[in-house]
Amino acid sequence: MVSANNSFVTVLPKCVKEISRVPSHRLMTFQGTRTADNRDHAGFASQGDFHLYLIADGSSTSAKSGELAYALVRYMETGFSELNEDLLKAAGAEAMLLELLSGARHALVSQYKVACVSYLIVVLGPEVITVIHGGDCCFGRRAREGSIEWLTAPHCQPNWRGDLAHEVIARDVGRHRLTRSFSGRRELDPCISRFDLQPGSRWLLASDGFWADLPTDIQLASLEAGAIEDPSGDDDITCIEIRP
Repeated sequence: MVSANNSFVTVLPKCVKEISRVPSHRLMTFQGTRTADNRDHAGFASQGDFHLYLIADGSSTSAKSGELAYALVRYMETGFSELNEDLLKAAGAEAMLLELLSGARHALVSQYKVACVSYLIVVLGPEVITVIHGGDCCFGRRAREGSIEWLTAPHCQPNWRGDLAHEVIARDVGRHRLTRSFSGRRELDPCISRFDLQPGSRWLLASDGFWADLPTDIQLASLEAGAIEDPSGDDDITCIEIRP
Protein backbone atom coordinates (compact mmCIF):
# COMPACT_ATOMS: atom_id res chain seq x y z
CA MET A 1 0.00 0.00 0.00
CA VAL A 2 1.26 3.45 -0.90
CA SER A 3 0.14 6.76 0.52
CA ALA A 4 1.98 10.06 0.85
CA ASN A 5 1.28 13.77 0.96
CA ASN A 6 2.67 16.36 -1.46
CA SER A 7 5.76 14.36 -2.37
CA PHE A 8 7.24 12.02 -4.94
CA VAL A 9 8.37 8.72 -3.53
CA THR A 10 9.98 5.74 -5.20
CA VAL A 11 8.20 2.58 -4.15
CA LEU A 12 9.75 -0.86 -4.23
CA PRO A 13 7.61 -3.93 -4.94
CA LYS A 14 6.11 -5.81 -2.01
CA CYS A 15 6.35 -9.16 -3.73
CA VAL A 16 8.95 -9.85 -6.42
CA LYS A 17 9.64 -13.29 -7.84
CA GLU A 18 12.45 -13.62 -10.37
CA ILE A 19 11.86 -10.27 -12.04
CA SER A 20 14.37 -9.46 -14.73
CA ARG A 21 13.52 -5.77 -14.77
CA VAL A 22 11.00 -3.82 -12.72
CA PRO A 23 9.88 -0.52 -14.29
CA SER A 24 10.54 2.48 -12.09
CA HIS A 25 7.57 4.50 -10.92
CA ARG A 26 6.90 7.56 -8.79
CA LEU A 27 3.89 8.52 -6.73
CA MET A 28 2.68 12.05 -6.11
CA THR A 29 -0.31 12.70 -3.87
CA PHE A 30 -1.71 15.77 -2.14
CA GLN A 31 -4.51 15.93 0.39
CA GLY A 32 -7.18 18.48 -0.41
CA THR A 33 -9.37 20.37 2.03
CA ARG A 34 -12.73 18.87 1.07
CA THR A 35 -12.44 16.00 3.59
CA ALA A 36 -10.46 15.43 6.78
CA ASP A 37 -8.64 12.47 5.21
CA ASN A 38 -6.91 11.83 1.89
CA ARG A 39 -9.35 9.49 0.13
CA ASP A 40 -6.98 8.75 -2.74
CA HIS A 41 -5.00 5.53 -2.31
CA ALA A 42 -2.41 3.88 -4.55
CA GLY A 43 -0.70 0.52 -4.73
CA PHE A 44 1.82 -1.64 -6.56
CA ALA A 45 2.73 -5.32 -6.85
CA SER A 46 4.82 -7.46 -9.21
CA GLN A 47 4.60 -11.04 -10.38
CA GLY A 48 7.44 -11.99 -12.70
CA ASP A 49 7.25 -9.83 -15.82
CA PHE A 50 3.79 -8.50 -14.91
CA HIS A 51 3.55 -5.30 -12.87
CA LEU A 52 0.38 -4.01 -11.21
CA TYR A 53 -0.31 -0.32 -10.53
CA LEU A 54 -3.58 1.05 -9.23
CA ILE A 55 -5.25 4.06 -7.71
CA ALA A 56 -8.62 4.29 -5.99
CA ASP A 57 -10.42 7.58 -5.30
CA GLY A 58 -13.05 7.48 -2.57
CA SER A 59 -16.06 9.76 -2.97
CA SER A 60 -15.95 12.90 -0.84
CA THR A 61 -19.72 12.76 -0.27
CA SER A 62 -20.29 9.09 0.61
CA ALA A 63 -19.44 7.79 4.08
CA LYS A 64 -16.44 5.47 4.45
CA SER A 65 -15.44 5.85 0.81
CA GLY A 66 -11.82 6.46 1.77
CA GLU A 67 -11.82 3.27 3.80
CA LEU A 68 -13.26 1.31 0.88
CA ALA A 69 -10.64 2.78 -1.47
CA TYR A 70 -7.90 1.65 0.91
CA ALA A 71 -9.43 -1.82 1.27
CA LEU A 72 -9.80 -2.24 -2.50
CA VAL A 73 -6.16 -1.33 -3.15
CA ARG A 74 -4.97 -3.65 -0.42
CA TYR A 75 -7.12 -6.53 -1.74
CA MET A 76 -5.84 -6.13 -5.30
CA GLU A 77 -2.21 -5.82 -4.18
CA THR A 78 -2.37 -8.95 -2.06
CA GLY A 79 -4.33 -10.96 -4.61
CA PHE A 80 -2.01 -10.06 -7.48
CA SER A 81 1.08 -10.89 -5.42
CA GLU A 82 -0.31 -14.37 -4.82
CA LEU A 83 -0.95 -15.13 -8.49
CA ASN A 84 1.27 -17.47 -10.46
CA GLU A 85 3.18 -15.90 -13.35
CA ASP A 86 2.53 -18.93 -15.56
CA LEU A 87 -1.20 -18.52 -14.94
CA LEU A 88 -0.98 -14.84 -15.85
CA LYS A 89 0.70 -15.79 -19.12
CA ALA A 90 -1.79 -18.57 -19.88
CA ALA A 91 -5.07 -16.95 -18.81
CA GLY A 92 -4.07 -13.36 -19.48
CA ALA A 93 -3.86 -10.37 -17.17
CA GLU A 94 -7.37 -9.23 -18.07
CA ALA A 95 -9.06 -12.42 -16.88
CA MET A 96 -7.06 -12.48 -13.65
CA LEU A 97 -7.77 -8.82 -12.88
CA LEU A 98 -11.49 -9.22 -13.46
CA GLU A 99 -11.55 -12.25 -11.18
CA LEU A 100 -9.73 -10.32 -8.45
CA LEU A 101 -12.01 -7.30 -8.88
CA SER A 102 -15.11 -9.47 -8.62
CA GLY A 103 -13.69 -11.10 -5.51
CA ALA A 104 -13.00 -7.69 -4.01
CA ARG A 105 -16.58 -6.60 -4.53
CA HIS A 106 -17.92 -9.76 -2.94
CA ALA A 107 -15.57 -9.43 0.04
CA LEU A 108 -15.76 -5.69 0.69
CA VAL A 109 -18.93 -3.87 -0.30
CA SER A 110 -21.11 -5.34 2.45
CA GLN A 111 -18.86 -3.59 4.96
CA TYR A 112 -19.15 -0.21 3.19
CA LYS A 113 -22.73 -0.20 1.92
CA VAL A 114 -23.02 3.46 0.89
CA ALA A 115 -19.37 4.03 -0.09
CA CYS A 116 -18.38 4.79 -3.68
CA VAL A 117 -14.92 4.51 -5.25
CA SER A 118 -13.42 5.31 -8.65
CA TYR A 119 -10.67 2.86 -9.58
CA LEU A 120 -7.96 2.49 -12.19
CA ILE A 121 -6.07 -0.81 -12.41
CA VAL A 122 -3.13 -1.18 -14.79
CA VAL A 123 -0.89 -4.16 -15.54
CA LEU A 124 2.26 -3.78 -17.60
CA GLY A 125 2.99 -7.10 -19.28
CA PRO A 126 5.92 -8.03 -21.51
CA GLU A 127 4.29 -6.44 -24.58
CA VAL A 128 0.83 -5.12 -23.67
CA ILE A 129 -0.63 -2.80 -21.05
CA THR A 130 -4.00 -3.92 -19.69
CA VAL A 131 -6.20 -1.21 -18.15
CA ILE A 132 -9.41 -1.76 -16.19
CA HIS A 133 -11.28 1.21 -14.76
CA GLY A 134 -14.58 2.49 -13.47
CA GLY A 135 -15.28 6.08 -12.49
CA ASP A 136 -13.22 9.19 -13.11
CA CYS A 137 -9.60 8.09 -12.63
CA CYS A 138 -7.78 8.26 -15.97
CA PHE A 139 -4.85 6.53 -17.68
CA GLY A 140 -2.56 8.52 -19.94
CA ARG A 141 0.69 8.59 -21.86
CA ARG A 142 3.41 11.19 -21.51
CA ALA A 143 5.34 11.60 -24.75
CA ARG A 144 9.07 12.16 -25.06
CA GLU A 145 8.62 15.93 -25.36
CA GLY A 146 6.51 15.96 -22.20
CA SER A 147 2.95 16.36 -23.50
CA ILE A 148 0.15 14.30 -21.92
CA GLU A 149 -2.44 12.29 -23.86
CA TRP A 150 -5.29 10.89 -21.76
CA LEU A 151 -6.21 7.48 -23.16
CA THR A 152 -9.25 6.44 -21.11
CA ALA A 153 -12.53 8.29 -20.68
CA PRO A 154 -14.00 9.17 -17.28
CA HIS A 155 -17.36 7.61 -16.48
CA CYS A 156 -19.51 10.59 -15.53
CA GLN A 157 -22.87 11.97 -16.61
CA PRO A 158 -21.59 14.75 -18.91
CA ASN A 159 -19.55 12.12 -20.78
CA TRP A 160 -22.26 9.47 -20.97
CA ARG A 161 -21.57 8.99 -24.68
CA GLY A 162 -17.82 8.75 -24.08
CA ASP A 163 -16.98 11.31 -26.76
CA LEU A 164 -16.05 14.47 -24.83
CA ALA A 165 -12.50 15.76 -24.53
CA HIS A 166 -11.00 15.75 -21.05
CA GLU A 167 -10.66 19.53 -20.99
CA VAL A 168 -14.38 19.87 -21.75
CA ILE A 169 -15.33 17.41 -19.01
CA ALA A 170 -13.06 19.19 -16.53
CA ARG A 171 -15.11 22.39 -16.91
CA ASP A 172 -18.48 20.69 -16.42
CA VAL A 173 -19.88 20.95 -12.89
CA GLY A 174 -21.77 17.68 -13.41
CA ARG A 175 -18.64 15.57 -13.82
CA HIS A 176 -18.75 14.38 -10.19
CA ARG A 177 -21.92 12.37 -10.93
CA LEU A 178 -20.42 9.01 -11.85
CA THR A 179 -22.00 6.43 -14.17
CA ARG A 180 -19.65 3.60 -13.13
CA SER A 181 -17.82 2.93 -9.88
CA PHE A 182 -16.89 0.32 -7.28
CA SER A 183 -19.89 0.35 -4.97
CA GLY A 184 -22.45 -1.91 -3.35
CA ARG A 185 -25.19 0.23 -4.88
CA ARG A 186 -24.46 -0.68 -8.51
CA GLU A 187 -23.30 -3.63 -10.56
CA LEU A 188 -19.62 -4.00 -11.32
CA ASP A 189 -19.22 -2.78 -14.90
CA PRO A 190 -15.54 -2.02 -15.61
CA CYS A 191 -14.18 -0.69 -18.88
CA ILE A 192 -11.31 -2.72 -20.34
CA SER A 193 -8.60 -1.28 -22.60
CA ARG A 194 -5.31 -2.52 -24.03
CA PHE A 195 -2.33 -0.56 -25.26
CA ASP A 196 0.97 -1.57 -26.84
CA LEU A 197 4.10 -0.71 -24.93
CA GLN A 198 5.89 2.11 -26.74
CA PRO A 199 9.61 2.78 -26.24
CA GLY A 200 10.28 6.12 -24.59
CA SER A 201 6.73 6.64 -23.36
CA ARG A 202 5.88 7.25 -19.74
CA TRP A 203 2.51 6.19 -18.40
CA LEU A 204 0.27 8.05 -15.97
CA LEU A 205 -2.46 6.98 -13.56
CA ALA A 206 -4.34 10.00 -12.22
CA SER A 207 -7.31 10.82 -10.03
CA ASP A 208 -9.65 13.56 -11.21
CA GLY A 209 -7.98 15.96 -8.81
CA PHE A 210 -4.95 15.80 -11.12
CA TRP A 211 -6.32 15.62 -14.68
CA ALA A 212 -9.44 17.77 -14.12
CA ASP A 213 -8.62 20.25 -11.35
CA LEU A 214 -5.08 21.13 -12.41
CA PRO A 215 -4.47 23.10 -15.63
CA THR A 216 -2.27 21.29 -18.15
CA ASP A 217 0.73 23.52 -17.50
CA ILE A 218 0.48 22.82 -13.77
CA GLN A 219 0.22 19.08 -14.44
CA LEU A 220 3.45 19.21 -16.44
CA ALA A 221 5.18 21.44 -13.92
CA SER A 222 4.17 19.10 -11.10
CA LEU A 223 5.58 16.07 -12.93
CA GLU A 224 8.85 17.90 -13.51
CA ALA A 225 9.08 19.23 -9.95
CA GLY A 226 8.07 16.04 -8.19
CA ALA A 227 5.42 17.85 -6.13
CA ILE A 228 2.04 19.39 -6.78
CA GLU A 229 2.56 22.92 -8.05
CA ASP A 230 -0.09 25.46 -7.01
CA PRO A 231 -3.05 23.17 -6.18
CA SER A 232 -6.04 25.40 -6.91
CA GLY A 233 -8.90 23.02 -6.03
CA ASP A 234 -10.04 21.39 -2.80
CA ASP A 235 -9.99 17.77 -4.01
CA ASP A 236 -7.33 15.17 -3.25
CA ILE A 237 -4.75 14.86 -6.04
CA THR A 238 -2.88 11.69 -6.98
CA CYS A 239 -0.72 10.66 -9.92
CA ILE A 240 1.56 7.69 -10.56
CA GLU A 241 4.16 8.03 -13.32
CA ILE A 242 5.56 4.76 -14.71
CA ARG A 243 8.87 4.73 -16.55
CA PRO A 244 9.42 1.35 -18.28
